[in-house]
Amino acid sequence: MPNIETGLINTADSSPVASSIAVHSEQPAPVIEAERDDLTSFFAVGIVVNLVMVTAYFFWAFKQWGKTGARDK
Repeated sequence: MPNIETGLINTADSSPVASSIAVHSEQPAPVIEAERDDLTSFFAVGIVVNLVMVTAYFFWAFKQWGKTGARDK
């Protein structure tokens, strides 16, 4: 549990078990909407890049397949 008086987030548990084992608890950081928007655009750019790469790969593979078929004739 955080120490409210000092504002510390990382505090030792004051239970009797804590005398032999130090137990620390940390609260999760709140999600800020601005950071969420930044990640959304980051993933959108990543998806576009992946789609371009996959399309280029299939275009290349189709051309190679055509060359192989023409060579076999």
